Amino acid sequence: HQETAWFFKKKVMTAMSAQKRKLLTGCVEVDETLIGGFEAGKPGRSQGKKKKVQVAVEIDYDEEKSEPIIRGADARVISGYSSEDLGQALEQMVDPEAMVVTDGLPAYSKATGDRIHDWWPSDNGENFDKLHWHIFNLKNWIRGIHHHVSAEHIQFYLTEFHFRFRNRNWIRECPKKVLKLMISLPWIPYEQLCAV
Repeated sequence: HQETAWFFKKKVMTAMSAQKRKLLTGCVEVDETLIGGFEAGKPGRSQGKKKKVQVAVEIDYDEEKSEPIIRGADARVISGYSSEDLGQALEQMVDPEAMVVTDGLPAYSKATGDRIHDWWPSDNGENFDKLHWHIFNLKNWIRGIHHHVSAEHIQFYLTEFHFRFRNRNWIRECPKKVLKLMISLPWIPYEQLCAV
């Protein structure tokens, strides 16, 4: 039954959410995006039915490497673009000692608080190519596999994507890791887990 499959998937996603995540350090690029299909008359930041998401990537600018690489990444659903909303998401994802790099959105001046904060003009995404590739991959994963995610469950999908991303170099260990997390969780009834 579809309900059984959904229940098991939600158990897996809940286990992935239970894994302790390391806060992003070093140089962390941050941007916001909207997740959801095309809506006529809702261009750019016009939300409509889309979900607002803040994405952060830890970039390694090691000079010995041919180009910068993404060391870590995370994402959080946000309710708006105010400094309070952006600041709360940053606290959940980024180490206080990290340098936060954003585009010119003014709300980040207050959202970053006492953190080291730099901003670069986006230049149509050219200055944040690794960050925007990560966002592109996230959206393609949702579009290609799930087709649609609801507002009630989108954070679980973001967490699953980043669990997979963090464990991409240990892919053979992932099933064992997820099973260990699943059996360590307390029992959760279907109605609570699937928000019926």
